[in-house]
Amino acid sequence: MRSVPGESSPLIQLQPQVSAAFTRMQSAAAQAGVHLHIASGFRSFERQAGIWARKYTGIQTPVRDESLHAILRWSALPGLSRHHWGTDFDCYDPVALGEQSLQLEPWEYGPEGPMAALFAWLTAHAHEFGFYRPYLSNDTPGVAAEPWHWSYAPLAAQYQARYQAPVPIVRALDQFYQEFEVVGREHITAQFASLIERYMGSVAAIPDAALQPVQGGR
Repeated sequence: MRSVPGESSPLIQLQPQVSAAFTRMQSAAAQAGVHLHIASGFRSFERQAGIWARKYTGIQTPVRDESLHAILRWSALPGLSRHHWGTDFDCYDPVALGEQSLQLEPWEYGPEGPMAALFAWLTAHAHEFGFYRPYLSNDTPGVAAEPWHWSYAPLAAQYQARYQAPVPIVRALDQFYQEFEVVGREHITAQFASLIERYMGSVAAIPDAALQPVQGGR
């Protein structure tokens, strides 16, 4: 992974190819008066496990499947986050945000929200640099629509394909969940195959335009 130049922390990282494409897109956005920056990029398994633990500990017992799925609509399980790939990021415009605190909620990216101009520009131009939105709709059984989440198609497509044959991934997750003592694993591990299908499979199709970026994205 590589720290993304110009971001607020060296911990904001992407794969080198993705970082380069993002920097080109960021420069183009700036010419249009849009200040594109990353709120979250690559996340390690350990970091995602910490995010999951904070969410899971808020569940009332006994733990029910519907409580797990309510979390998973917005927060991924460790091992099932696209942020592990170094191809995906959550973005925002700090200038448009002003003194407000970023929530990463849909209304912020809606027509009246502070991220409206950013979202409109990305919707029109992100594909030129190889980026697309994997979470488009609230009508799928998987992750809810996330207008802040963008993915670098030329690489993400390769990782996405691996989840279509999940047996090796399930085996690896079983090992990692024991090794890292992931909170709530007793309610999760038996469901890995169905969770992969639901939350990694229910994503938007990659637009052809994003797979063949015109702005030096490859």
